[in-house]
Amino acid sequence: MRARAGRRAKRSRAWLALALLLAVPAAAQEEIASHRSGPYLGVNAGAALPAFDGEYFFTPPAFQARVSEEPSLEFVARAGWRLLPWLAIEAQYEWVDQWKIETKLATCAVASAQIATGNLRVFAPFEAVHPYLLGGAGAGRFKSRVSQKQFDFFGNQCTKTSNVDFSEDEWEPAFRVGGGFDVYVTRGILFNLEVSSVYSDAKPFGEDFPFVSVSGGLGYRF
Repeated sequence: MRARAGRRAKRSRAWLALALLLAVPAAAQEEIASHRSGPYLGVNAGAALPAFDGEYFFTPPAFQARVSEEPSLEFVARAGWRLLPWLAIEAQYEWVDQWKIETKLATCAVASAQIATGNLRVFAPFEAVHPYLLGGAGAGRFKSRVSQKQFDFFGNQCTKTSNVDFSEDEWEPAFRVGGGFDVYVTRGILFNLEVSSVYSDAKPFGEDFPFVSVSGGLGYRF
């Protein structure tokens, strides 16, 4: 009887240990997925994909295939506050290094950008994954210029059209729309992926929606 009781006790302790082991990840997941309010910070890096058409401003020589638009490296920083499980407000700053319009043999023009907006983010919080949509308003500044290296021994590789206007170099109203998702690694650390586009009266090469931003990075919730 005592031996049987001892075996039962051992089995009970084994089942209890297994239950505790299974409960630890569940508790950790519950900790990660807590929809608490509070501040957060984030930094992203990615690509700013140009939406403008280079051939609208430059005509390639007959022996070159086309004028191309080259994407730019970009960095994004944000600081915000999660007000509710499904709502946050934030300030976002986006810096775009340099887009290029070029032919096969020459760079026709370059442009850079800075965008600062105040955003609303609306979440659908599912456990440790929080997809969201965002919209925001603020100001944007685009600087564009014709490259000084557009001439070589082949001749002028970037023939301007009558539509070229590179006078933009001031802050103007800007509006952002987009979406993405946060994936929580721990209670405080998350991975972010975001896609957005900006509308602005200040724009390089005459485009209302000059680029699409695709970026990923890390965030921290306090």
